[in-house]
This record gives sequence, structure tokens and C-alpha cells, in this order.
Amino acid sequence: MLLYAWMLFVETAPERYDAGMRVMTLGRLDKIKDAVAEAIRPGDNMLDIGCGTGTLAVRCMRKGATVTGIDSSAFMLEQAQKNAAAAGLGDRFQPVKDSATQLKKHFADASFDAVVSTAALGEFPKSYLEYIFQECNRILKPGGRLFIGDELQPENLLSRTLYNVLMGVLWIPQFLIVRRVAYPIKGLPAILESSGFRVDERRGFWPSKLELVFATKR
Repeated sequence: MLLYAWMLFVETAPERYDAGMRVMTLGRLDKIKDAVAEAIRPGDNMLDIGCGTGTLAVRCMRKGATVTGIDSSAFMLEQAQKNAAAAGLGDRFQPVKDSATQLKKHFADASFDAVVSTAALGEFPKSYLEYIFQECNRILKPGGRLFIGDELQPENLLSRTLYNVLMGVLWIPQFLIVRRVAYPIKGLPAILESSGFRVDERRGFWPSKLELVFATKR
């Protein structure tokens, strides 16, 4: 929960965003991005949902991917373009300013080999996530891959109870920081399965609730 509060706070200064997220996640978000980049193949056409400052996009472009980054923040997209250019990869990055809920407006069926998203979807309720992932399935080629790195609600009853108690305590400072509340994603594997994906692997990044989920279009 606090991950999203911090993320929304540091988004007001994109040039400090990556350092802020590194501090908040103790480097675990960087590890998730490294793991996603390792799974990207040379020649992949990739969509990065909520691309932020483009640090994941740059990692993947260095592996030989061409990346479209969609983000609702013009400031973030501007920083992403700067980061891509600084890496000498500006010609492989295409920015799109819009919400993750607007994929249908921009992308045709079977456009991408891979779709990725890290720490970008926790603000959406379940109904929106179902729609977003159905759209991800549509725009992926047959056998296309989906990588989601985000804060997930624990599935074990005891772990979930302890987690909810902690988040209840942290609700007040989160609201004071950004005047809104974001929650960890609940039931992500089931949402992906119902949206036409096969969940292949889940990696936890203890002791945080950040997970990386690998899935394939069925």
C-alpha cells in the first residue's frame, strides 16, 4: 500500500523518481526489472504499461527489444525519452500518453510479443484489471508473454490477516502523503487465468509483498 503512496508522491519530480522507488522497495523493484529484461528476447516488440521513467524499457531495449511505453504522465514520458536517448536507444522507444485502460484505442490485435508492467496497476479495482488484462491478451501475438511485477495481497489467511492489520496502521500516513489510497492487487493469478492467460511462474521478493508473475497467452 505504501509503495503506491510513495510512488505517487515522487512522481511529482520524475528526475528523483527512480531513486525514490529504489529507497522505498530496498532495490527489489530493480531486481524485478532485471528479471523481466532477462526474459526478453532480441527482436521482441514490447509494450510497457505504466512505463514511468523508462528504466525497464531501457533494460529491454538493450536486449534487442523495440518498446512502446504507455503512461498517463507527460512528465514521466518526457523523462523516459531522455533516458532512452541517453542510452543511445531513442529510436527504439515509442511513447504513448494515456491510461492503461485505453489500450484498445491505440493498439491492434496481435501487435506485441510481450507486455510488461511494474508497480503500475495497484490503483485499479478488479473490474478494471479484468478489462486491462483482456486487452493485453488481445494485443499479444499467439503465445505472447505477460510479465507483471507488483505488490500482491497474500493468499494465505494468516499472512493476509497480519498484512491487513499492518496496512490498516499505515493507511493514515499514506493518505496524508497523497490524499488517496491504493491497495495491493488481490487475486491476480485468478484474474489472469480468467483473462485468457496461463500463469507459468511466480517469484516473490521477500520480505516485501512484491511479486513477479510470468504468464503466457493461451
